[in-house]
Amino acid sequence: TPPTPPRLRIHRSVEPATRDAILAAAARLGAKIDGEGRKGAVTHVVFGDPEGTRVAETEGGEDFCRTLEVRGAMAKVHWWYYPDSYDGFIPREEVEGAPVEGAPEIPPVWCVQTRWVLDSLKFREWVNELDYEVSEDFMAKAEQAAVAAVAAGAKVGKGPGKGGKPAGEEPAAKKGRGARKTRE
Repeated sequence: TPPTPPRLRIHRSVEPATRDAILAAAARLGAKIDGEGRKGAVTHVVFGDPEGTRVAETEGGEDFCRTLEVRGAMAKVHWWYYPDSYDGFIPREEVEGAPVEGAPEIPPVWCVQTRWVLDSLKFREWVNELDYEVSEDFMAKAEQAAVAAVAAGAKVGKGPGKGGKPAGEEPAAKKGRGARKTRE
């Protein structure tokens, strides 16, 4: 969860309608949009949503969580796709998986899916980036698709927030998920 308003760059592979929704949500949340690609200025690069992580694909009877700590018979968990303010204690026997060891590594630039911005607007607070990180493989495929679209004559990445990952900065790899629990 960013301590200050993040500075976003929207990857050029993001569809125009989605880009417009991200720009509107980011403005309402007070984020800055960086289309210039200045090294070190961007805190987050926003990519499309990987298959299987879109809202319609994750809503249902099962929610997932990361175990943060265990205190006796209770486990403190973080629910995926919810802000940290929703973290709480539940009975340990309802959670699979051990607590996360140590603090997560904070990359110089977060590479997240569009849902991170849109869920943040829904909750009116920045949600946890770990739930929305995209894999290096997904980023590479998104870049290849954008390059192919440009080669085919499509207009890609027009307007503020265009561009890929910052030069010289490597994105963090996708973090392992954790426990799962069914919520009624």
